Amino acid sequence: TNAVPLVSANLNLSGFPALNQFIYPYITKQYDSVKVGIFGLTINDPSSNPFPVVINDSVIQIANATVTALNSQGCDVIICLSHMGYEFDNLMASVVPGIHIILGGHDHLLTTQPVLVPNPAGFSTFICHPGSHYRYAGRLRFGYNKGNVVFKNYSLVEINQSIPENTEIKNYI
Repeated sequence: TNAVPLVSANLNLSGFPALNQFIYPYITKQYDSVKVGIFGLTINDPSSNPFPVVINDSVIQIANATVTALNSQGCDVIICLSHMGYEFDNLMASVVPGIHIILGGHDHLLTTQPVLVPNPAGFSTFICHPGSHYRYAGRLRFGYNKGNVVFKNYSLVEINQSIPENTEIKNYI
């Protein structure tokens, strides 16, 4: 995986296959004994023209299939990085079984604490949106205990000059 993996499960990259080395439908990460699956979703905004890349609008079906794939790979926690907007994120959390956390954007909503949405898998999905224009980054801390994702805390970190440069990302860029 790249130093800065890009994830979007609803992109068809066949028109520009060179992007396959940079953009993945999902990635998995291992943290001690917990396997985390992370997938992304991109909104099909008429103001962007990604041609020859195609943005697939069957997002609920793609989210379902991606969660199924991540579950089949043994993921304990599933996180969606969504650029679909808060209303869609709420809908997705309520109909796609198995998404534990949605970190979202697009509509510039700022949540100071996670919004909990009942998930069909029998738990609540945490939805967090850090606002707009790179003013804040959200910092969500959670634990995993006996099959349950446990909320620890959430804070908004203001992006300003006090944030140290990340050398790995700077070198990658």
